[in-house]
Amino acid sequence: MKVAADGSHSLALTSAGEVVAWGTDRVGAASVPASLQGKNVIAIAAGENYSLALTADGEITGWGSNFYGPLDVPASLNNKRVTQIAAGAGHVVALTADGEIVTWGRDSHDLHHQVPASLNDKTVVVISAGLWHSMALTDEGKVYAWGADRLGQSTIPESVEDEIVVDIVASDERSSVLTAEGEIISWGYNAYGQNNVPSSLDDKIAFAISTKSYCAGHRTVVTAPGHSRHVLYAQVTDRRSSVRDDDRD
Repeated sequence: MKVAADGSHSLALTSAGEVVAWGTDRVGAASVPASLQGKNVIAIAAGENYSLALTADGEITGWGSNFYGPLDVPASLNNKRVTQIAAGAGHVVALTADGEIVTWGRDSHDLHHQVPASLNDKTVVVISAGLWHSMALTDEGKVYAWGADRLGQSTIPESVEDEIVVDIVASDERSSVLTAEGEIISWGYNAYGQNNVPSSLDDKIAFAISTKSYCAGHRTVVTAPGHSRHVLYAQVTDRRSSVRDDDRD
């Protein structure tokens, strides 16, 4: 099972590849299109009042609000197989099978589409999209970020540069990473203390981080290994909440 959500609607992807949506449906974000019936969906993403689904053959289907153009999949992807998708408030990031990162949607300052040239010769394994910024993780465990940087969310701290990173999350105006040592490092927006990892985690080894994003409140969840998932720490400081796409057991 995979889940995704923004501040007003939620998505779930079953083990059979079926997409289920619920929540506010004023602009159709929670109405799964009939064109997805019978297709093997492998990934989902929820943006601000819009939804995305990625099928096993690399096709992207979007529905809901297209005010900023997140549903207008670029023609440059027509002959390429997409392997990952990430949804920001109004922009989308996609990763192709040949390692290319493609972005589209809201970009009032031409920030989202300025993928760092330093990624050209790197192998990207994870992408993530926040409010107005994006992140990428390479197979060498290095983190890259671009887009808006008003609160430093796109500026990689030196403490991260020296680490091997295994997971990334771009959320509201902040960024988080999980290192190979099980350490969580966050930076950027911290008005609700969401970057202050609690001391109760000092003797724990985290294996997943979940947080999401822009209009979805300020919530961080950390999990640790075991036969079933259990939450070590969860902070909720807003009535709205959401979860990062994740299918770990």
